[in-house]
Amino acid sequence: MALLSNGSTVKLTSPGSGKQQLNNPNNHNDIFFSNLLNNLPRSRWDGVPSVPVTPSPPRNGGILNDGFLYSRVLGPIGTQSTNHDLGAVGTNPLTPSSSPPSNSSPGSVHGGLLSMVCGRCEMQASNRCLDCNDLLCETCVAKHQNHLPFQEHCVVLLSNLSPIGSIANSIANGSPTQNEPQCDSHSEVLRYVCEQCNKIVCQECTFREHKDHNCIAVAMFADGAQAKIQCVLESGKLGKKYIKASIDRAVAYSQAIERDAVETTQKIRKAMRYFMNAIEERERTLLEKVEKCRQQKNTSLSDQMAGLRSALAGLASTSDSLVKALDTANCLTPLELSTALTLGETQMQQFASMYKSLQPKEEFIAFVAPNFELIQELRLQGDVVITHQRVYNNTVTTQQLSSSGNMLIRRPIIRSINQTKILTPWDQGGSHIGTSLKAITSGKPNIGQSIPGSTLHVTLKSSMILSTSFGFDGQGDGQVSRPWGLCVDKDGNVIVADRRNNRIQVFYPDGSCKLIFGEKGSGNGQFDLPAGISTDPQNRIVVVDKDNHRIQIFTAAGNFVLKFGSYGKDCGQFQYPWDVAINSKGEMLVTDSRNHRIQLFNPDGHFISRFCFDGVNHSRSLKGLTTPRGVCFTPHGDVIVSDFENHRLLLIDNSLSKILALKGHEGTGAQEFSRPSGICCDDDGRVVVADSKNQRVLVFSPALDFLWAVDIRPSNNILIPSNLDEKDRPSDVAILPDGRLVVMVETSPDARDTSNPQKTFIQIY
Repeated sequence: MALLSNGSTVKLTSPGSGKQQLNNPNNHNDIFFSNLLNNLPRSRWDGVPSVPVTPSPPRNGGILNDGFLYSRVLGPIGTQSTNHDLGAVGTNPLTPSSSPPSNSSPGSVHGGLLSMVCGRCEMQASNRCLDCNDLLCETCVAKHQNHLPFQEHCVVLLSNLSPIGSIANSIANGSPTQNEPQCDSHSEVLRYVCEQCNKIVCQECTFREHKDHNCIAVAMFADGAQAKIQCVLESGKLGKKYIKASIDRAVAYSQAIERDAVETTQKIRKAMRYFMNAIEERERTLLEKVEKCRQQKNTSLSDQMAGLRSALAGLASTSDSLVKALDTANCLTPLELSTALTLGETQMQQFASMYKSLQPKEEFIAFVAPNFELIQELRLQGDVVITHQRVYNNTVTTQQLSSSGNMLIRRPIIRSINQTKILTPWDQGGSHIGTSLKAITSGKPNIGQSIPGSTLHVTLKSSMILSTSFGFDGQGDGQVSRPWGLCVDKDGNVIVADRRNNRIQVFYPDGSCKLIFGEKGSGNGQFDLPAGISTDPQNRIVVVDKDNHRIQIFTAAGNFVLKFGSYGKDCGQFQYPWDVAINSKGEMLVTDSRNHRIQLFNPDGHFISRFCFDGVNHSRSLKGLTTPRGVCFTPHGDVIVSDFENHRLLLIDNSLSKILALKGHEGTGAQEFSRPSGICCDDDGRVVVADSKNQRVLVFSPALDFLWAVDIRPSNNILIPSNLDEKDRPSDVAILPDGRLVVMVETSPDARDTSNPQKTFIQIY
């Protein structure tokens, strides 16, 4: 260690430090590529081989016969020369012929001799060990020379050394040289190599700029230079290899970029084509809708004109009868005259009612313009970015872009605030036509009620336990024969269409018989296989007289009120009507099964509108002839129809102008049907379906998500008595005011027409 004038020290590597690793050609240096190529071999020249040590000369105060001091590190150093031109290090600066140089550096004899302190005890230094390159006081010199490893070191007085850097040339290996390279800063011979800086320095540099660095003598550093140079060459060869590989990768990446550009161009064109195809498809859809609206409106006007012509013809006929009665009034009896008058007045009232209900309305086909803000949004859809990772199918997601350092957020499509709020589509578990249910407006009165006119909010209870069953097979009071339809009135009475007995029976909720009316026939109050049945807000009983192709209305006491309909295909006519549903306004919706349509009538039985499942309303979603069987209103006024032959449900908007959705297909799953029949809704919108051939009742949410099922087979439902018939099928359903489910079962068409005294047709869960 050497101590400077400021008290700092510098470490100099002594000979024989045991760094033989440089002789190993397999240890490669990472001088040039350590910071560039991670794959290059990494080792360090952390040592130099030992060099032969010149035998120590006889110690004589450190002075040789030739006037040179001998240092194992510096070699012979002149001490008595007075010739400053020789440049011998150690020339006595105190000789008369010598003068201190003007650029004496700090720490030299002239620059600060008195400030030099011992490197061991920090006393005033008076000597220097040339082998250790350390300053010593008089006390430490003795200790230094008495220590066995340092006995052969050369220690000289500071007064015998010339200032470092004051001599232009130095002497190495015992002979002075004139052309040795010198330090630019200190004009001293370059004798050391700083390993940290990888730079050749002088002794003065080791005390100053490189004071804390590891410095070794040039002779030691040069020993094994061939092995070091070989390592550098090997590193250069490896560097060439990696540089060429990088160039090859750049070429490959360039070719890949060309391929990506072509593929991305194709994908952009394909993606944009989807947008254009969607717009073109929307254009075709709107044009088709215009044509359908035109046909529907013309059909409606044609039906109204036909009805008005019929009313006109009837009015003319009635007028002729009245004129004739007036002309022959003197010849008629008072009874005949009164009959003609009352009949004429009744017919006039009917024709006036027809005129009122068949008034044509001026309507227009209008185009609702799209949201033109979408145009700007479409211009900004999609983007092209450069990512740092290969992605599948050359398609980038937002998450991948975020992880690769490129942020791209897919722009949303702006929706018009005037559009109808979407609640839930029927798009799970069955086919659909891509439309949605409309949201129920809060505070809006229910158009469709589970029990029309009821002041109670009816909510279906989740129960599969059979609580009551009644309606045994037979022809007596309280007995039924192959019934089909049922309903519940405001008082909680269960009303049944006793089909084979051609009558209507009213039961109390406990199953006891309350009222019976009707018989077989075609007159007023007579029936031919009645099917569907319902009550209106006035608590009147509306019966579908199926095989008489008409509808009959009775009071709650069973008195005949009116009838409408006849066999045919015209508006107001039927071919085997099957079920009827009534909304809170008293409007009656009838499924006209063989005409493949539904018809809507006002409370007086006058035709309002219809919806045909073929003809002008035919679409690809309506495959085959639709056979409407059961029907009900949803709480917000839309219509659900069970398609008996096609094993599905259809949702129709409340204006009877379009199909909103389809649901289901043939099967036994939770979202499948096999000949669905009667159907109803509670006041929360839950849908109850009699899945007849699957011998079960299915309950769905308003979005038609499956909730639960009631299996009516005793073998599958342990909650049902085993004495009930295994082959029975549910035909119709209704809900009591307290939320209990009422199920009408019918005998399987495959079963023999035999009586079972244990069989009940009406079950309450």
